[in-house]
Amino acid sequence: MTLTVTDYDIKSNRGDIMFFSRPVGLTYDDRGDVESEDFSVGDLTKDDNWHDLDLSGIIAVNTKLVILKVYGATSANKGYIYFKTKGHTTGKNRHGLCINVVGAAYITSFAIHPDANGKVQYNVLSTATYSALDITVCSWVK
Repeated sequence: MTLTVTDYDIKSNRGDIMFFSRPVGLTYDDRGDVESEDFSVGDLTKDDNWHDLDLSGIIAVNTKLVILKVYGATSANKGYIYFKTKGHTTGKNRHGLCINVVGAAYITSFAIHPDANGKVQYNVLSTATYSALDITVCSWVK
């Protein structure tokens, strides 16, 4: 479903007015029931350093905010994956998934601001053995 915010109405792509708001000129794009992840454990570098994750093939140009869903599990050692807006340096400004119990599955969703080229950055702990580490782009605001 696509929502477009213009004037003082928010309208869905079905044409009905959902609620009133102030004018902001944003569009929300939801991918719906996505069947498979966009990135998996084999796509990611696991070395405790920050790396680019290019979302530009999925999200629209000039995207302001992306909703990511992350699913993870380890078969040996605890692990994590963190995300940040490319260029941010403060460790407090990150999102992520911490896997605290080996063999247990964890899932989280969060919003993150991509850079102008549709990239965010990620950091994966190198000492864990990941049985799953899946990233799905759920929706975005442009």
